Amino acid sequence: MPNSTPGSPLLSLPRYFATVPAATPYLGIDPLRTAALRRRYEAAGRAGLRKIGVVFQANPESGSATDRSLPIGDLAPLLRTPGVDFVNLQGGAAGRRPAAEHAGIIDAIAEEVPLDEFAAAVAATDLLVTVDTMAAHCAGALGHPVWLIIRFSPHWCWGIGRDHTPWCPTARLFRQAVRRDWSAPLAIIADELNRFIN
Repeated sequence: MPNSTPGSPLLSLPRYFATVPAATPYLGIDPLRTAALRRRYEAAGRAGLRKIGVVFQANPESGSATDRSLPIGDLAPLLRTPGVDFVNLQGGAAGRRPAAEHAGIIDAIAEEVPLDEFAAAVAATDLLVTVDTMAAHCAGALGHPVWLIIRFSPHWCWGIGRDHTPWCPTARLFRQAVRRDWSAPLAIIADELNRFIN
């Protein structure tokens, strides 16, 4: 039997429920675990320096992983930013490369961890720099600062032509101008990171 109730398009529901912008945080974490991870970062890095989390690769099983993932070589100039400790939050086999190839990177996620543990690892940083992955959404749910590197053809939730999104009020968006060319957004992030730490 056909539904006689008037409907609304799914993506119009936030208008009616007033959920955009979202009230954050809406993901809870154990503050003791976050504090313990922060102490670990401080002990593994240099005291007093900002701890910047990094995620550079999307799930390789995703059909869009290639367009959403940074080659480790492209990330290298950013990882040489002075006056900051980078915290590697990249999971999987790719996640073992940064610490092996770049001295001084704090390797936080050596194996797959539950979401609450990953969220605590993110919250223990001062800022997360990430491609479009679960990590970005996790930081947004925590109300944690996140700089998001967006592919040329973005997911709908990131919109087009702006550096913010109401879906994630603590996110700042850095966009590709050319498909699979990460150099421009990474150069901007490097400049902005110098301002952030100073």
